[in-house]
Amino acid sequence: MMKKFTFTRSVLFSTIALVSAQSFAESGFPNHQVGLYMRADAQANQSDDATDINGDKDSNRFQFNYLRLNFKGQLNDKTSYRVRYRLDKSLDAGNGIDSTGPGVNYAYIDRTVTDNLKVRVGKQYFAGVCGREGDYSGQDVYKYSLTCDVNPFYRTGVALMPSFNGQSFVFSAVNTGDETSNQDDFGYAATWYGNLAEGMFEPIVSYVYFPRTEQKAAGGAITAKSSADSYFTVGTRFTKDIVQLEADYMRADIESRIGEEDQSYDTLALQARLFMMGGKLQPLVKFETSSSDGGDVNTDDNFKPLDRNAYTVALEYYPDRGKDGVNNFRVHAAYWKSTDDFKNSAKKDLDTSQLLLGFSLNFTGA
Repeated sequence: MMKKFTFTRSVLFSTIALVSAQSFAESGFPNHQVGLYMRADAQANQSDDATDINGDKDSNRFQFNYLRLNFKGQLNDKTSYRVRYRLDKSLDAGNGIDSTGPGVNYAYIDRTVTDNLKVRVGKQYFAGVCGREGDYSGQDVYKYSLTCDVNPFYRTGVALMPSFNGQSFVFSAVNTGDETSNQDDFGYAATWYGNLAEGMFEPIVSYVYFPRTEQKAAGGAITAKSSADSYFTVGTRFTKDIVQLEADYMRADIESRIGEEDQSYDTLALQARLFMMGGKLQPLVKFETSSSDGGDVNTDDNFKPLDRNAYTVALEYYPDRGKDGVNNFRVHAAYWKSTDDFKNSAKKDLDTSQLLLGFSLNFTGA
C-alpha cells in the first residue's frame, strides 16, 4: 500500500508567506497582486420539478453566482504563487484530507526548473477533466455539461508541466480522498494541450485515473470498499478571424460505491462564439447532448440514469475591451434550457431553464 501523503494548509500557506516576505523586502512589491472576481445576476428560474436548482419550482432572484478573492505573485524569475478563496464556501478543513476545505480553490507554488519544465505543488485545477469547456472559469460558464459536473476539479498534489514547440503537457498526482473516501492512494492525470497551425487549432486530450477506498459506518461496523474512477476527454478549439468553435467529448466511468451501482457518463459539447466590434460584443451558443447509466434512481438528478439535451445562448458586452486586451468588466444576457429524460425511473421527464441578466467584474491591483 502506498504511504499516505497529504499537504496541509499550515505548511503550504506558511511557505508562501515566508517566501513572499523575503521577496517583498527585495523587490518592493512590484509583482504581487490582489484580485476580486465576481458575477452577479438577476435570474428567472423555471422547472417542471418540485424544486429547481435554487430550491424553488419557479423563482426570480438576484444572486452572486461567483465571488472569489485571488492572491498571486511572481516572487522571482523562477517562483510564483497563487491562492484563491471562494467567498461563498466554508474555509473549514471539512474532510481533513488536505486541510484547505471547499473555500480554497487554489493554493499552489510554481517553480520553473528549465525553460521547458515547470513544477506546481499545492491545491490546483485537476488538468483536462472537462476538455476546452474546463478552460473557462465558473465566472464565464452559464451551465456546465453533465459529465463535466461530476468530474473532480480542485485537488491537492504535484504536477509536472513540460512544454516545447507550442505543445504543453500536464502530468499530475493528487489526493483522491473526500468526505466518504480514505486517502490511501493518489489519483493520476495526463493531459496534452496542443497548438497546431499557428494556434488556429488547440486540441486537448486527457486521461484521469482516480482510485478510492470508500468507508461507511453502518450498524456499529465499518464497511470499506476499493474502487477506481476514470475520466477521458478529447476536444479542440478552432479560432479564425472573428469565429471561435469548440468541441469536447467527455467520458466518466465511476465504479460502484457501497450500496450503489456503477455509473457512466458521456457528453458531447459544442460551442460557437463570435468576436464582434473588436471583441467588445460576443454572442455565443452552446449545445450539449449527454447520457448517463447506472447510479441510483433515489439520488440527485445528476446521478440518475438519464438522457440530457441542453443548450445555452448568450450575448456578452465588454465595454473596456481593447485596453491592454483585458476583459475586466462584462454585462451579459443569457438563457439556458435542459431536458432530462430519466431511464428506469418513475420520475417524469424534467425541463429546467434559466434566464440571466447580469454583470461580471475582474479587479486586480498591486
